[in-house]
Amino acid sequence: MNELEQYRNELKKRQALALIFVILGLAFSALGNVFLRANVPGTPIVNIITVAGIIFELICVGYMGVNLGKMRNDEILQSAYIRENDEREAAIRMKSGRPVITVLSMVLVGASLIVGAFSITAFIALQSAAAFQLIATFALTGYWSHKL
Repeated sequence: MNELEQYRNELKKRQALALIFVILGLAFSALGNVFLRANVPGTPIVNIITVAGIIFELICVGYMGVNLGKMRNDEILQSAYIRENDEREAAIRMKSGRPVITVLSMVLVGASLIVGAFSITAFIALQSAAAFQLIATFALTGYWSHKL
């Protein structure tokens, strides 16, 4: 099996994982909405959590669409494979801290959704910190892409 077929199989695995996230997100949104609205009525965090879940699901669906587009066209698949395995791109990702900061920002967003049930101020602070981390990472990515 050549490298492009292996990459195509990897994209199929990512597609399946994104589909699982969408299904779980829909289930958690539905169940969470029922339980949260019954137990915590009148708080804005319930609406925020619902909107955050919907946005996450839309991002997953968009990711699935991008992967499907890559798998259908061999030229796009090859350029995506080259870009993903390029040493320069890997160096840019590492120097900008993209893998670590992305995970930390997702942890902050998750923690803010939990803390938001108790304090809207803490929710806003954690969301702001996550947004600042992502903006700083994108700025560093731009810097290192021009520098290298």
